Amino acid sequence: MYDSNRRRVVLFGGLGAGGYLSDTWEYDSTTWLQVNTAVSPPRRDSHAMVFDSRRNVAVLFGGYSSTGSRLDDTWEYNGTWYQVTTPQRPSGRYHHSMAYDEQRGVVVLFGGLDSDDMVLGDTWEYDGSTWRKVIPAQSPPARHNHNMTYDSTRGVIVLFGGEDENGLFTDTWEYDGTTWQQITTTQTPSPRKEMPLVFDQQKNRILFFGGGYWKNSDLIRFNETWAYTATLSYQVSMPLIMRSYMPVETFHRKVYVIVYDPILSNGQYLSNYLGWNDYSDLTRETTDFFRRVTGGRLNYTIVYTTIVTDGWPVKIDGFRYTEEEYLAVINGQNPPHTPDTVDYNVIVNSPNFDICGKANRGEIDEVWIYNGPYFGFYESTLVGPDAYWYNSPPVPEPYDCNRLIPIMGPSPERHIDSAIHNFGHRTEATMTQVYGDWQQNRTAHNWERFALVKALSPDYFYSGCGNVHYPPNGNNDYDYTNSIPVLSNCDDFVNYPNLGDPAETAKPIDCSAWSCNWIGYLEYWFRHLPSNASCGPDKVAGDWWKYFVEPALALDPAAPCQ
Repeated sequence: MYDSNRRRVVLFGGLGAGGYLSDTWEYDSTTWLQVNTAVSPPRRDSHAMVFDSRRNVAVLFGGYSSTGSRLDDTWEYNGTWYQVTTPQRPSGRYHHSMAYDEQRGVVVLFGGLDSDDMVLGDTWEYDGSTWRKVIPAQSPPARHNHNMTYDSTRGVIVLFGGEDENGLFTDTWEYDGTTWQQITTTQTPSPRKEMPLVFDQQKNRILFFGGGYWKNSDLIRFNETWAYTATLSYQVSMPLIMRSYMPVETFHRKVYVIVYDPILSNGQYLSNYLGWNDYSDLTRETTDFFRRVTGGRLNYTIVYTTIVTDGWPVKIDGFRYTEEEYLAVINGQNPPHTPDTVDYNVIVNSPNFDICGKANRGEIDEVWIYNGPYFGFYESTLVGPDAYWYNSPPVPEPYDCNRLIPIMGPSPERHIDSAIHNFGHRTEATMTQVYGDWQQNRTAHNWERFALVKALSPDYFYSGCGNVHYPPNGNNDYDYTNSIPVLSNCDDFVNYPNLGDPAETAKPIDCSAWSCNWIGYLEYWFRHLPSNASCGPDKVAGDWWKYFVEPALALDPAAPCQ
């Protein structure tokens, strides 16, 4: 089971060579580590465990105990195990299956074998407080050793396969939170059990590999991969010797965090006085976001932190707010000072920060400056040789930086969606530099194909992945909750640079693809950013993250392809 909050696979129990197990292990994509906790579920096998992404806990239920009993206990794990007592719960069972419905925030359980090895066909839901038995209008036949997973694009749980006393199943069912519906597919895998189902978010399909069954005393095993999407099921060719691909690069970037948070005359920090967010929380959420959307490829490390408490930054005309002046502005009593822009030269050249020195010595790769309203910072800017438009004018000379350094301007007054939004505009500016220009209602190059918005492109019947302000189906800025679908070929960018004909690859999409919220859309958008190791005919890297993390590459876009 994958813990998306702590970014690791969690394993518990099972049946080993020496008997039933109760050990907990975690895998962080590098190594397995055994976790010793003060309390742990008893030894067991054939239990079910899923991750509740709303509450950030793993949920375990049931299983076959070392004493032969069928368990009916509920446990949760977030680095520590604890048992949950509920007013009611499913009967003891094993070989059941569970999936987490992200949209409704409930764990769904179906089937299994009870204490008399009778096959079960009941449906239960767990919301973190109690189990509730559901009586749908129709249900799959009772079964065990089946598997389920959640399709987050369509908001349904998909069930396949399993076994009852009469034999194996090869049917497909979907559960929408109200009832089960059997799905007829154009083709279907052969009957089997014990095959794990997973949802592929990039291609919006469900995959499983293998499975098998016992035939008399012979174990029949499969080594094939199947994919399922809506009403289509098809076999995916997976040769025994996989094709060799260039390794996808991992990025490690060192960040210098600067926080402007003046201490007021009453002894409070400005951020506390005005009820702003904690910069450290926003920093952690930002680094977690990019690690998550890149599948662990982009890893930010905070190497320096400076908190400025002795006042406000200086603006380009030399003006600097006093406490009284700033509070009068923030409370709406006086207009803000103009010009508003902060003097980046004062900051970059300050010996207290030594930004260029740290950059030239390779100690930092980026600077994130936390500030507040009317402090005068851009969402993003660049300093260094040949700096270009970065959603703002570059920092003017003089400075001593001998390499390009992004300077981000997040505000603790706002939330993580605003902070990530800044990085979105940084991406737009970077890719515009890579390709030389950017317009809507045109697909002269691949960046325009990616960022195409139908509402802004009357000559096109479809959208690409949209831009930071306009989702694919957006009709205006920040239209992230629009439930009206449009055609989009965004999912085809997983194949970049080998894009298909939009007339064939575009499909309807609405805000449900990103949970109809701002941060959900930004995650959707960044996840679709091309990240393949190859280069296209345009001599631009198929991995656009290269340009995101190293802005100097945008000055010579073909360099990664040489």
